[in-house]
Amino acid sequence: KMLNGRVAVDWTVWNHDDGNPLNYDLFLRSPRGKYSLIAKDLIDTRYDWDTSRVGNGDGYALKVIGRSADGTLKGRRHSQGFEIRN
Repeated sequence: KMLNGRVAVDWTVWNHDDGNPLNYDLFLRSPRGKYSLIAKDLIDTRYDWDTSRVGNGDGYALKVIGRSADGTLKGRRHSQGFEIRN
């Protein structure tokens, strides 16, 4: 998959404790395998990402980590790899 410009990143969460709100951190994995934080403490399961701030290349991926404020819930998801061409 190839991405460019502004893209919507969204994910689905099953929270078995609906009364316990979740926050999310979103990370970008570079083609070299290094993760960098894109957004921290998101409360929505959607983020509008401007890929023009990232260099062109293949082998990128995203990772989202969700957690509850009290630490009782935590999980993560990884995207499939993609290419950025701006």
